[in-house]
Amino acid sequence: MKTYSPQIVANYVIDYINKQDGLSVDNLKLQKILYFILGEGLVKDPNNPIFSEAIQKWKYGPVVESVYQEFKSFGPKKIDKTSAMVVKDESAFLGYKVEQFDESYIDDECTRELIKSVINKKARKTGGELIDETHRHEPWKKFQSEIESGRQNLEYTNAEIKKWFEENEK
Repeated sequence: MKTYSPQIVANYVIDYINKQDGLSVDNLKLQKILYFILGEGLVKDPNNPIFSEAIQKWKYGPVVESVYQEFKSFGPKKIDKTSAMVVKDESAFLGYKVEQFDESYIDDECTRELIKSVINKKARKTGGELIDETHRHEPWKKFQSEIESGRQNLEYTNAEIKKWFEENEK
């Protein structure tokens, strides 16, 4: 599998879900789905996490902060469109250009299939159900009192996520 930016993976999730009948995603659900994607990906290929940013331990469960910031303007509502992508382009001014997300940004078939598999398992659950599920995971549970008392910047390690998923998500 390949490693992508979390924004590319999040956009892929949003794009895929929005093309499915009866499914929708808000920022809360998106965050939890990203966590499950990372966890299942680490079990399959521990040397290549699916995305490159650490996940933080927040009161309502796992959060990829850059993705949260990107989509927080939607509040609790459905995210109905992907975000624009800044991509490298030597011919563009300053070497970058902005373009709309395209699913071909995830160009590794194994990664696409893993993302779709997680979405198909988790996207019909509510955000609350996914919060409850992630709160039962040991990497969050062992820091629960610190998290609930307001401690910030606690990050999951890929090793603890991988260990939990290997032992519990079969």
